[in-house]
Amino acid sequence: MNANTIIFIFVVIATIQDNKAATVTEAKTKLLELREFTAKHMGLANSEDTKMSNEIDAATLMSKQHGLAEIERKCYKFLKKLEADKVRTRMCRGVRDNVVEHVKKSNTEELVQCINQQGNDSVNLLSKQKLELADHVWNAIAEEEKQIILCGQSEQCFDRVIATIKDKITEVAHVIEDDVKIREHHKEVQLHQIKTCASRIIENTENSLNSIDTCSY
Repeated sequence: MNANTIIFIFVVIATIQDNKAATVTEAKTKLLELREFTAKHMGLANSEDTKMSNEIDAATLMSKQHGLAEIERKCYKFLKKLEADKVRTRMCRGVRDNVVEHVKKSNTEELVQCINQQGNDSVNLLSKQKLELADHVWNAIAEEEKQIILCGQSEQCFDRVIATIKDKITEVAHVIEDDVKIREHHKEVQLHQIKTCASRIIENTENSLNSIDTCSY
């Protein structure tokens, strides 16, 4: 084997090694790009999650305040009606204060419990969905990190990993945005259920009051 042949072989080997090094570098660069792109869009998603959580907290507080005020108003109005009935009807005697107070107390407790439970369930659901998304997108990155290690010296393997990472870079924003839209829909459902707690118990209060005899004697 002459000197020129030996030199040629070394040049070929060096070129192959350089190509492999370049491929590995590209894979790591694309992986870093995917990680940064994911972090950016997860940050935006977290901001949306905070807004949704604040909306749930606000709806919980407002529904509770509205419900308590309505229960108070309906009970007060009913007591005034009893007083008027006593004035108009000579045979109408006795008081119903304890019964009205029981209606007020029981419905107030039910209102607070229902709204608090629904609010907590809503926030917990939001947190659960947020964690599931985070696990999904970061596990997708971890999988590509593992594949880079498993490729060893296979240039073909690295090319396949690079192609997969490029696809994930293209798709990750859509994956996160779609997940946020789903959570937005669930939030609206939860807000409706919180408001339903208040309206249902307000109606229960009125029905309970209407079932009370205005005269005990």
